[in-house]
Amino acid sequence: MSSLYPKVKMSLRKNYSFSLLSLFALFFLINVSYFALGFLSVLFMKIPFMAYPLVYLFTYVITTFIFGFFLLVYLLSSNQRGVIGHLFYFFREKRMFLISLFYLLAIIILLFVSFIPYIFFADHALDKEIYALILDVNIDALKNLDHGFSLDFKLSVLLWIAIDFVFLFSFAYLPLFLYTERNEKFFVIVKKSVRAVYSHYFSLILLILRSTVLPFFVFAVGFAIDNILVHLNKFRIVSETLRFIYPVGLIFVLLYAVFALSVFFEERNSPSEPDVEPILLLPPQCEADKDE
Repeated sequence: MSSLYPKVKMSLRKNYSFSLLSLFALFFLINVSYFALGFLSVLFMKIPFMAYPLVYLFTYVITTFIFGFFLLVYLLSSNQRGVIGHLFYFFREKRMFLISLFYLLAIIILLFVSFIPYIFFADHALDKEIYALILDVNIDALKNLDHGFSLDFKLSVLLWIAIDFVFLFSFAYLPLFLYTERNEKFFVIVKKSVRAVYSHYFSLILLILRSTVLPFFVFAVGFAIDNILVHLNKFRIVSETLRFIYPVGLIFVLLYAVFALSVFFEERNSPSEPDVEPILLLPPQCEADKDE
């Protein structure tokens, strides 16, 4: 897969301005959707069970926009025409309703699985006060607490995030198969997506790690320097300025990872070259020559 890394780098270098603009457009659309659905939740908060369809609607909208961004990057990396409008492409895809429900149910199930050890074995005494203040919406009291959540709670959250990451990575090619296999059923493209990831799992992981190591290193160094300077009053302004700069590394981690996925998909699904008959430098021997 070392031969694919230059292609990933070249694809991003060629399209980084437009892909960066598309990523900012994605963030903007997600935030607008969040505020719009938050406004709807305030309007219908007194209606019983109204929260459930709103949560599903939010999942559907966010998933559809993210799928559109994956499609846009795939088109750019494969030298096809991609426009900002591709972010809205999957809103006309009927299978997205089932896919969104699949994602939502899976994440909820994984949440319960991750917190099983916390429910049965953890000490909840430290967290009860925080739960009560959250339910009472007592923000001032939350800010004045001299402790945070317990270590058991934090470990359960980290476990949930890790399992969610593995789950989402397993279906990383779902939007691309949804685009290329337009007549296939939902469960067929789910199976194809998982198979495409795990049939070359280690090669794909190595390509993503190699593509993202440099921007992640930039982020990690900036984060470490910021945490050192924030404790020094003389460098407080430098620290505040740096805090707006080093997160750019995470943006490029995301872009490189998506481009690596797209290039890998294109390489594995590109049609093999047809067999070409060799060109003869000399004319074939005629029957008269054979007799001699």
